[in-house]
Amino acid sequence: MIGVDFYSLVSLPIEIYSGEHYLSNATGFFLNYEQGLFFVSNWHVFSGRDANTGQPLDGRMLIPDRLDFPLHGKELGATAGVTSLKIRSGESNLWLQHQAGQEYDIACMRISEIPAEALIKDA
Repeated sequence: MIGVDFYSLVSLPIEIYSGEHYLSNATGFFLNYEQGLFFVSNWHVFSGRDANTGQPLDGRMLIPDRLDFPLHGKELGATAGVTSLKIRSGESNLWLQHQAGQEYDIACMRISEIPAEALIKDA
């Protein structure tokens, strides 16, 4: 890919939802690690809480339960559809965070399946 920086294909825009309520947007990326493929973003994106106070970021006090993001297609500029990542089940988080918790504003979730037409560029 002449003229296209590799890292421009790494970051993905995220839309954050609680049920059908749109909360905010953010960015994330994939990381291929020993245990598999992970989607990575900030702790405050997954939790919907301020990393310093622990309080909900949404004025309605809604907490995210889903992240939607497009996948890069195999052709430059193409997308392979939108993936919805369920991040909570009831009161339980389905994502992982640093053992020090929100002190480190990073979290991830293991991804088991991606569409065959998607191009995954990991950091």
